[in-house]
Amino acid sequence: MISVIVSKITGTEKNNISLNYSKTMVSDRFFHILKFLHFENKDNPPKRDDPQYDRLWKIRNIFDTLNNKFYELYNPTEHLTVEVIVLFKGRVIFSTIHS
Repeated sequence: MISVIVSKITGTEKNNISLNYSKTMVSDRFFHILKFLHFENKDNPPKRDDPQYDRLWKIRNIFDTLNNKFYELYNPTEHLTVEVIVLFKGRVIFSTIHS
């Protein structure tokens, strides 16, 4: 996560879209703001062994709000196609069953 943020700040992102935050603010200021940006109270976190544990509890409120707003405001047409192949090397938290 931090490497993605640093690449966006320094403009070394390899995609076609480069946000290049370094033209707007220095990285120290960005990390200072990021350090204090919280969406949930960390003093009372949920228990990890709880069956209802939400891995996104820190951002759940903002995530649900944005998700609902996007659903409300974005209405794609029937001619929308999304074709993306992404190379992934890592672990997944869910298991797959091949039949």
